[in-house]
Amino acid sequence: MTNSSILKCILALSITSVYIWLFGISGYVGADAASKEETLSVNTERDIKPPVADNTVDDSGVAEEAAFNPMVTAVNQTITAEVTIYDTTIDVSRPIRAGFADLPAQTTAERYYSTEEEPATSVATTAPDTTTAPEETTTTPPTESTTSESVTTTSAETNVTTTTPRESTNASGTLTVFDTREGKNVTASAKSIVARIVQNEIGSGFEKEAIKAMCVAAYTYSKLYADNGQIAQVRLAAAASDRVVQCAEEVEGEAIYYGNSLIQAVYYASSAGHTASSVNVWGQDIPYLRSVECPLDSRFDPNYGLTKSFSSDDIMARVLEKTGVRLEGDPTSWLEITSYTDTVYVGNMRVGGYSSYTKDGKTVDFTGKTFRDIMGTTELRSAAFGVNYDKSRDTFTFTTYGYGHGVGLSQNGANALAKYEGYDYKQILKFYFNGTEIY
Repeated sequence: MTNSSILKCILALSITSVYIWLFGISGYVGADAASKEETLSVNTERDIKPPVADNTVDDSGVAEEAAFNPMVTAVNQTITAEVTIYDTTIDVSRPIRAGFADLPAQTTAERYYSTEEEPATSVATTAPDTTTAPEETTTTPPTESTTSESVTTTSAETNVTTTTPRESTNASGTLTVFDTREGKNVTASAKSIVARIVQNEIGSGFEKEAIKAMCVAAYTYSKLYADNGQIAQVRLAAAASDRVVQCAEEVEGEAIYYGNSLIQAVYYASSAGHTASSVNVWGQDIPYLRSVECPLDSRFDPNYGLTKSFSSDDIMARVLEKTGVRLEGDPTSWLEITSYTDTVYVGNMRVGGYSSYTKDGKTVDFTGKTFRDIMGTTELRSAAFGVNYDKSRDTFTFTTYGYGHGVGLSQNGANALAKYEGYDYKQILKFYFNGTEIY
């Protein structure tokens, strides 16, 4: 090789090194700027007191815990698999990827979008009319369903029903569910049942991937009951739109598994910026039902930051009727939040100076969940709330964040993940149900 050739090679390598250095710096700076520009800001202007570092278990919800137990009956296997912890931080700087009621007819997502065949172009974020909230229905199975041996679990390794996983064959067979709207059992193809559940829950105006995620969750939820010889209670729409039926077809036969078991695919309208852990709602620690942070809920959820006012006489009457506790004296001291769980949900409370009450011979703690039950789950939409008393008006005003029990899949949150983050249905489900697989 001549000296001239050597010099040319050195010059070419130098130019390439400078180009790579400049490109790397500019790319890094651009990405950093984009990240800062698009950083999500979570609304922190609340009446809620600063959260107390407390992981108190709310095990006093007798009704909801009793409703939860049928889904963990007929136990054939104990989960011993190591829980995989997923990073649920939302990275808004990355490129968009191409491309869910309390149990079981759970709180439906508030619908501020078209329910016709054509999807709405956006989901409104204005405060809804609190007088039109859907009723949260009874969660216990109908009497004609088969009852299995109940199991109470309190450890992190929770007993669930074993189901052998299989590849989707798009032939999911039939399902029998109890339709709370008609008050009777309905047997139809799984696709039809799923589509009618989803039509009732979120309608057809959500992003397609969010609808598909809800279809998989609804199928998993109903199938777990069926595999236990039980009948899930759901609310079916009279008919489903073509768009929802198409989504159900695209994911037909797919379900959510943790290890070799179908999961308890619970869902609700929207979280409070964090999902709730099952242990803090039903007293059972399920590995895939632990709290995850979901800031898009707090940013785009139409149920976030709503207010509801009650007179002191109304508070007094409801508390006396449901608990037997008589509130007396200055109302300013009637309600005190003493702890929080999962960052934003009210943990323990003192009501009229009492931390618990007796019902049916059992001691029940005053918690955010039990107080919500006392006031009504459609009026006090979430256990994530703050409360202020206005002495001049003799009125208690609650500010609630989210809608529903908060465990598992947030329907409005799923829609936001699909719309603003480009998540597909599997990514959405894995975001809310940590350590699970969908097939």
